[in-house]
Amino acid sequence: ATINGGDSGVSDGGDIVIGSGRSDQGRSGKVTILSHSSEKGSSESVSLLTGYSKLNSGDVLLRSGDAGMASGSVLISAGSGSETGGSVVVSTLPAKSASGKSVVFSSFGDVVLSTSGDDAHKSGSGSLQLSSGSTIHSSSGSVLLRTGDSAFSAGSFHMKPGASNDGLGGAVEIVGGDSKFNGGGLVNVHGGAGQEGGDVAVRGGDGAILGGDISLRSGFSPRRSGSISFSTADSEAGIVGDLRLQA
Repeated sequence: ATINGGDSGVSDGGDIVIGSGRSDQGRSGKVTILSHSSEKGSSESVSLLTGYSKLNSGDVLLRSGDAGMASGSVLISAGSGSETGGSVVVSTLPAKSASGKSVVFSSFGDVVLSTSGDDAHKSGSGSLQLSSGSTIHSSSGSVLLRTGDSAFSAGSFHMKPGASNDGLGGAVEIVGGDSKFNGGGLVNVHGGAGQEGGDVAVRGGDGAILGGDISLRSGFSPRRSGSISFSTADSEAGIVGDLRLQA
């Protein structure tokens, strides 16, 4: 069945409004849009899209209604399956003559990205991967994780893996990218700039029996391994910082 709004040759086309019944005392009715089940084949898709335009196509807006107390949530989830659950993919498409638009997650509250495990089947939780897309003819995009600016104190950035009761705690590994025909990527860790530069502190973890070690090692090469350099920066006033090694 097809439901169409009225056509117009010189003005706007007609709207289509699908609404549930209102209630003065209880809840309003639900609106459910679904494709029917199939016993032997696959169920069909449900598509929400705006029409094509030579200028600008329309937006697709999914939002809950306003409320005097707590407004409703917007939930987007894929179905479960006996073998594999469905995926949720949020993406933009490239333009013919320019770059594609961004995917923006914003909130007046927190933005939480997390995976979950299946306690009933004793399975591990899923991985969380943030990556830019691959490309052949140009440079791939960057991944930038940062907190917002503030006139007072900017927020901190924490990278911390999960704890464990019986096994080892999770590791943090920061590795520069590989290159087949050129130099590998740089890993650069430095404090922020200011009237006083920010410190960089590297320390092993505390332990009830044994504290964690700190290992500095240059990279291996069949021809020449890398060097390890310790140096303080120059100063226009002629007073340079100390280099201290203390047991």
